[in-house]
Amino acid sequence: MNIVYSTSESYAEPTAISMYSLLANNSCCKVLDLFVIESGLSNKSRQIITDIADSFSRFVVFINADKVFSQVVSDYNLELLRGGYSTYARVFINHFLPNIDRVILIDSDSLVLQSLHEFWEHDMNGAVIGAVPEIVVYGKRSFHEDPSLVNGCDYYYNMGMVLFDLQAWRDQNIDKILSDALTQKIPQKYLIADQSIINKHLSDRISRVSLKFNFYTFMHALPSKSVLDKLFKKQIFDYIEVKAASTSPAIVHFVGNWIERPWYRRGKSVYKEVYLLYRGMTPYKSQNLWEKPKESAFTNFLNEGIFIFYQLLPLNWYLIFRYDYLQRFKKLFKLSR
Repeated sequence: MNIVYSTSESYAEPTAISMYSLLANNSCCKVLDLFVIESGLSNKSRQIITDIADSFSRFVVFINADKVFSQVVSDYNLELLRGGYSTYARVFINHFLPNIDRVILIDSDSLVLQSLHEFWEHDMNGAVIGAVPEIVVYGKRSFHEDPSLVNGCDYYYNMGMVLFDLQAWRDQNIDKILSDALTQKIPQKYLIADQSIINKHLSDRISRVSLKFNFYTFMHALPSKSVLDKLFKKQIFDYIEVKAASTSPAIVHFVGNWIERPWYRRGKSVYKEVYLLYRGMTPYKSQNLWEKPKESAFTNFLNEGIFIFYQLLPLNWYLIFRYDYLQRFKKLFKLSR
């Protein structure tokens, strides 16, 4: 099994903790090769990741992405995201792993809680990507993504956890398809970087994977069927799948802002205790949890309000507040997603 992370120094700690959880819960895998596509990773962080791999008798290969990114961002006029370009690793995955036929990419903001054998063996049936659908973009009040993009495909997929069939990728000349799309005379703006690019240009080459392999933040509260019906205009998941994934998630994905991310001191993730358990098994155990990021005065005021509601409301009510009423507020004041 081949596993790849894409990271930078700013996300080195979550990457290392995610990797520890992966290795701890996949010890039965005879062959597990690790790749880290990195940009600006310090020697200290590199050593921590190497030591974690060594402790499980695994080998990790670091791939410096700066050269590729410096070329492609210029050619395709791509925008920075969170101060870097590492998120675009999915789009240019074949540039980094030209001799690998199949690989699972795991987002750094995650915990792996089960064996990934089933994910690895997923039947792609000719597709080049295996991924889990994203539900939030189908919200009745959502403006997370370009509506024409969301409505232009059967399902819109979250790119946090991705199975790539790179042999099929090469056979189908995906690099050229993406290159042609990204070098159009009229530049396109992508709201969610690589996720937007892949859903826009490769939607018919994606195979659906079970929710349990990308159990992202919205689902952590186990929303009721009535909440799902109230918030979303399209049924993406059967409620049986939602409940099964909630009972036994294979990969927990902490997408969202600092409030829902467990490495922040004030973060209130449902899975914070589990995250801290794995963190306590790494060299980061003695370090302080992160303070919330610097924000504008208005954004700080808004997030503090969300934080209060998160603590006071039952989780299903909080979901309605955040993905209905708060979305209306953001639209009214034309705030970014």
